[in-house]
Amino acid sequence: MSIVAITSLTRAAPPGDSHGAVHLLDLEGGRAARVLDWRRPDIDFSGARGGRGFSGLACLGDTAWASSGDELFAFSPAFELLEVYRNPYLEAARGVYAHDGELYVVSSALDAVLRFDPAEGRFTWGLQLVDDDAGLRGVPFDPGATTGPSRSSALKLDSVFADARGLFVAGALSLGLLYFDGRGIHRPVTLPEGATDARPWADGVLFNDHDAGAARFLTPSHNRVFAAPVDPAADGNPHPGGLAVIGPNRFVSGTTPLTVCVHNVETMQTEQRYILSEDPNETITAITPWPFKN
Repeated sequence: MSIVAITSLTRAAPPGDSHGAVHLLDLEGGRAARVLDWRRPDIDFSGARGGRGFSGLACLGDTAWASSGDELFAFSPAFELLEVYRNPYLEAARGVYAHDGELYVVSSALDAVLRFDPAEGRFTWGLQLVDDDAGLRGVPFDPGATTGPSRSSALKLDSVFADARGLFVAGALSLGLLYFDGRGIHRPVTLPEGATDARPWADGVLFNDHDAGAARFLTPSHNRVFAAPVDPAADGNPHPGGLAVIGPNRFVSGTTPLTVCVHNVETMQTEQRYILSEDPNETITAITPWPFKN
């Protein structure tokens, strides 16, 4: 896969300005295009982030799906807005992942994952993750019901991954990759506080380590660390965000200001680096392989 899509948000952008974007980057040709400027006015502009920009992106069928605030957006490959889906239990939406014809979306304000069926155009299932005195557990709920889970962000969930084994979710305070096998929640791998974008890959876990300012691939026998470039304009500290696997040994990571790096876990080399913007307020939120021919 030589093309990736990158979503971003512009922190503290005022109403009327672009507060998010989607970029396409050709990793082989080195060409980049800003294909969508997001200026939607009817969002929450409070704080540095609020409802600005996009937080997650996944491709399923002939549609690109992006999350933001309390909404899931359906776009054509040319980024024409097709539909907007809402749910009372989708709040502070983050990561999106496509699996087996369905989408899984993180609701960070509820420490929950919602499943969306594009064929039916509705959210069909939800799972809130709870870690309290009773232990770590998952509580299923019906997103279509009038009563459901209350707000909780103790885990600060931001990422979701699904395959035949089940669901894998994680967040800045989950302290590990959390695995739901259909019966219960397990923490097979511990991760540092502040880890984001975590997902299983091969025999390990790929994640962004914010305290270390690096993307890491952690396996039972290796800890492969790829330091993010330091941007002096962004307080001198790297701010990693977004990860995508693009081959058996290669993955893409992002950092501020809108910088994308291609890494090889076998050679331990950062093979390519692309700077798409110099704006220190524009933050990468998601990276995903782009299957369409625009």
